Amino acid sequence: MLSSSVGVVPNIELAAEAGIQTSSLGIVTDQHLRTSAVGVYAAGDCAEKKSFITQKPTRGEFGTNAVFMAKVVAQNMMGRNKVFPGIINANATTVYDWSIGSSGLTEKMAMDAGLNVVSGYSEVLDKYPMMDGMTPIRTKLVFNRDTSSLIGGSVMRKGHGAAQNVDFISFGIQMGATLEDLLSYQYATFKKCCDIFNNHHKIAPPYG
Repeated sequence: MLSSSVGVVPNIELAAEAGIQTSSLGIVTDQHLRTSAVGVYAAGDCAEKKSFITQKPTRGEFGTNAVFMAKVVAQNMMGRNKVFPGIINANATTVYDWSIGSSGLTEKMAMDAGLNVVSGYSEVLDKYPMMDGMTPIRTKLVFNRDTSSLIGGSVMRKGHGAAQNVDFISFGIQMGATLEDLLSYQYATFKKCCDIFNNHHKIAPPYG
């Protein structure tokens, strides 16, 4: 069986016909997810999204993004003046016995956005070496070299644990965590995910 995924295109025909401002990425909104039509909001796959990191329009057709955007729309419809901070595109999936995921910007995306980046790679075990059934956790983190802020990361590991690691990376990005913050992170003694960050004192060259 061959499977091919070529992406999606937002359905903006109705909005465009109604005179609502659109772009190639979807229905254009302001920071409160309001469209150019008074009293009309847009969220989900049909709406243009901005990156949490660069604050520039980006792609992000994930169900979780739609949920986060809908929550902001709901609060604004109730008069709470909520600002949508942008998307991080945290995602995870499984391929046979492996789980993979990522959050934030890849190294290439960051460089394309004009950011000065530095990346680090680690491979650690999900259990102590003396325990049976240990498997590797492979992680790559991307930082803004100028600010040391975490701006992206990806994880590959056996089983279904990648989503938990990606969620932690996503939280770090949202909180503006720096490399020093991650090196000083206090964790439980079980090594299932803590060493992902502890091995990033070995930083790769910006194009490595």
